[in-house]
Amino acid sequence: MRRLSSYLSIVAVVLLLAGCSSSGLRSDLSAEQLPVCDSHHSQHIHRVSSLQKTTTIMVHPGLLFAIDWGGQRALDVGQALVVRGFADRVLEVRSRKKEPMAKQMLADGGGEFVGIHYSMGGSPSVLQAALEAAEEVSKKVGVDVGYSAIMVDPFALSDLESVVDPDNPYLRRVFVVLSNQYMPFRPDPSGLSRRVTDNPKFHFVYAEEFGVLWNHFSFLTDVKNSERETRDAKRGREIFDQLLLGLFGRLEGDEVEQKLYNLKLNYAKQDKRYLIPGLCRLAAP
Repeated sequence: MRRLSSYLSIVAVVLLLAGCSSSGLRSDLSAEQLPVCDSHHSQHIHRVSSLQKTTTIMVHPGLLFAIDWGGQRALDVGQALVVRGFADRVLEVRSRKKEPMAKQMLADGGGEFVGIHYSMGGSPSVLQAALEAAEEVSKKVGVDVGYSAIMVDPFALSDLESVVDPDNPYLRRVFVVLSNQYMPFRPDPSGLSRRVTDNPKFHFVYAEEFGVLWNHFSFLTDVKNSERETRDAKRGREIFDQLLLGLFGRLEGDEVEQKLYNLKLNYAKQDKRYLIPGLCRLAAP
């Protein structure tokens, strides 16, 4: 019943929000500038990523019935990462099932895949299907294929622990980006235990901890449009650069967490507010 209620609430808002039609969700790349990394990490990340010649960005469908729920946002970000030299190409996946994914991944020939999972395309079942596809491709080609993910307000996040094994050998690293608490479609992380939240493969980005006000659409919109000059938009791009450093910079899990913490602390000082680590997590024991 809870899952049915979630679906119904999503459908209701889709019908009410004028900006959430399929035409509104698919942006025009010619009208919006791709993001330009202007942080001091840019050159370092680019040098590291240039060594990785078999990296493919996988963009997963955000479909809600016939509506592409933000799929173009994720696709724009994926294309920007290719332009910036983090990956060789973008693979737009049109299925949430393992077999079609494996077929596309096999044809692509990449050795490392980074998935951009957004909203309905970010459910744990989709991540698990991608991991199973990576395993299948690895066995067929005899090469260790890795999979990482950026999950933005992923649907059914509470199922993550029961669906995905954090110790899966094909799973490299996962960033879960969450909009502000009480925003529509913001998933509830409180049911996740420390086996996930403290796992070095998983990193959670809570809007509140970074002093930004994000709704369900803010993060990817800010990342893909460098002309947005609001404080939240600038911070969104700086946070995204830290995620890229974690994905492509060959850092250990604790190093990634430390860099994210330093950024949170810096923002808290700018805002003259207290930073209470873990306050937004509310994880079970």
